[in-house]
Amino acid sequence: MATLNTTQRRQIVKGAALSAQIKALEKELGDIKSALSTALTDGVYTANGAELLISSSDRVTLDSAIVKGFLTPAQVLAASKTSHVTVLKFKTVAPASAVKAA
Repeated sequence: MATLNTTQRRQIVKGAALSAQIKALEKELGDIKSALSTALTDGVYTANGAELLISSSDRVTLDSAIVKGFLTPAQVLAASKTSHVTVLKFKTVAPASAVKAA
């Protein structure tokens, strides 16, 4: 494991704290969206300087399991795209002093 400097340590701690806050906010936002999408129809709604746009449409997607049944592995590979992705995930962890020995 790489050695971290003080700034990097602080950034990791701050990133973990922000990640936890964002996760809670995303859940709350999801709950609000769910309630509003059930109660309201398509349209634009305003309230105290905030605006909500609801727009519904049908989305067509391919069922990849079925498609793979029609194609050979070579055809699936030829139609596949590869992209490089770097993922950074933060989480809070208990401090070493708080971890009890098993």
